[in-house]
Amino acid sequence: LIIMNVQKKKKISLSDYILQPDKRDLILSIEIPAGYELRSYSTRKYSRTVNDISIISVAVTLKKNLNNKIEKPLFAVGGTAKTVIRLNELENKLDGSIIPERDELETLTKLYLSPISDLRGSAEFKQQIAASLLSWAVYDAVKRGN
Repeated sequence: LIIMNVQKKKKISLSDYILQPDKRDLILSIEIPAGYELRSYSTRKYSRTVNDISIISVAVTLKKNLNNKIEKPLFAVGGTAKTVIRLNELENKLDGSIIPERDELETLTKLYLSPISDLRGSAEFKQQIAASLLSWAVYDAVKRGN
């Protein structure tokens, strides 16, 4: 990201931006490196109504190789912590593996989620919804990669 505050303009990674406690900087642009590999992606969200702010959201990106294995998956989940989180351990576990069945993937995802309870839902509710959304998003991304 290229961001600007009252003092200066600077380049910062998206991960570092998300972790900033104070997000008053203006995002001027997003840079994607030349030759960036094409990846399959999917997003899902859960909200009370279509027009409502999402309670839980997930984003998935991955590559599917010729052996039907997923490579370099990236999983982001919003609504389970104070900021968006990445499921790095789950990404590492699934990198280079054949995609598990949806129910198995959902169960596995729950092991790597520790949501907070708040006004939008209990930790248990958020864990279930996030795991379900993530498993659906992974399957959507794999299907797009065909």
